[in-house]
Amino acid sequence: MAYGRWLTDDKRLPQSSRQVIEDEDNNIVVSAASAWEIATKHRIGKPPSAGALQGLLRDPFDRMLIAQTLGYNLVFISIETLFDNSGIRRLW
Repeated sequence: MAYGRWLTDDKRLPQSSRQVIEDEDNNIVVSAASAWEIATKHRIGKPPSAGALQGLLRDPFDRMLIAQTLGYNLVFISIETLFDNSGIRRLW
């Protein structure tokens, strides 16, 4: 979701995350799981809300994002602190 906030110039995106995204030396990867999650939640009338995830790793989209982040040795940009106990590197 961080990349979407960058695209829309959302002021809630921290400057540190914005700098990582804007650095041309970095490869930015946007997971298909994020688009899938947005579409699924929109379809059921429950838009995603940052900072409101319940429970550790109960959401299958979260587990998929963690697996992708670990599998490709990426840094994950997210406001969600629940990812901190998953073994990934999180920035925000």
